[in-house]
Amino acid sequence: MIEYDIDEEDNQWLSLINEERKTEGLTSVPQEAFELLMDRLEKECVFESQVSGNGTESTNPYNIDENAVCCICNDGECHNTNAILFCDMCNLAVHQECYG
Repeated sequence: MIEYDIDEEDNQWLSLINEERKTEGLTSVPQEAFELLMDRLEKECVFESQVSGNGTESTNPYNIDENAVCCICNDGECHNTNAILFCDMCNLAVHQECYG
């Protein structure tokens, strides 16, 4: 089951890559293949992070950095209405409002 959904930014990036591939005489990458690859990459990333733990017990079982800053605006301040969330797959920190 593919859980990754291509968004507008992905589409723009894929268009640029496919233009480059076309000039190099290569076939374009279809959206379905991109979604499949990104889905696999995210799942492999989660798997690797789970199996590469250092084996020590932590008071924070999710290894969340309490001093994390938003990866979009670089601000670490958060409020109840604009909390910093962590991606389940890659653990990136993003404000609710920055994520959109």
